[in-house]
Amino acid sequence: MNTRRAAQFCVVNQDFIAEYTYETVRLTDGEELSISRPYRKEIRGRIREREKGRRAADWRKTGMLTPITEMTEQEIREIGDAFADYVYEDGEEGMFSIFGSREKVSRYICAFARAALRCGWIWAVGENREGFLAVSSSDNPVPASIMAGFLWNCLRILGLKDAFYLAKSLNAGGRTLEESMKKAKQPFMKIEMLCIRKPYQGQGHMREALEAVFRMADEKKVSCILDTDGRLKMEKYCHFGMRLVRTRRITETIRMYDLLREPETERPENIYGSFPEKDAEKPEVS
Repeated sequence: MNTRRAAQFCVVNQDFIAEYTYETVRLTDGEELSISRPYRKEIRGRIREREKGRRAADWRKTGMLTPITEMTEQEIREIGDAFADYVYEDGEEGMFSIFGSREKVSRYICAFARAALRCGWIWAVGENREGFLAVSSSDNPVPASIMAGFLWNCLRILGLKDAFYLAKSLNAGGRTLEESMKKAKQPFMKIEMLCIRKPYQGQGHMREALEAVFRMADEKKVSCILDTDGRLKMEKYCHFGMRLVRTRRITETIRMYDLLREPETERPENIYGSFPEKDAEKPEVS
């Protein structure tokens, strides 16, 4: 039984405590008890610890996200390193293989995270910032000044030749789902980046973050989209409720997977147009 001694000869079940002050405890039935002086500090400290535990449990239950406007350089570097260190399947190369080095991948992702932060896209995952999520929306375009700064940083990181090659490679796969939805004037939210910090991976934070974004999209009655360059990543997103809409061939060993989740309130059959069969690959996903 969760009990606390509120006075010298009184034991109280914590579940019946509605409110407390330094000197008193008010029960859920309205009764008020005085806390004996020797126990006030102990009682107050233990009740606060209990409330902290309740908040943490509620946080995990709801998959709460917190919008943030500041990140430490260490947090930004952790995001860059997480993407740079991702291991692809045998015979598969991600888009970042075009960059030529791990350092360039990390610097590019860090530059993107800083730009996303300036755009107001970044959300902290979990009470202790166990991860970070970047979410954009069709009704909130990137300010020109931020886009210009990001492109300038890309040129500095990659060099003109590699930056041109990256842009050319991205276009090689054809029209993206985002472009199709914009052309169809369909509103959406896009998960631009999701990174769970290494010490917290494998603890369910990715699912919590996605479910929170899905709830936000459902409230707005818009679809949620993202693209990714790894088959295992694509299958994981499908497992969490998204579906593969299109696979774009970038090179013989690089694919970009466009994923979609429609809002719960409406599931249109096809508002995104058809894609040529030669561009489409729809592997079975369990």
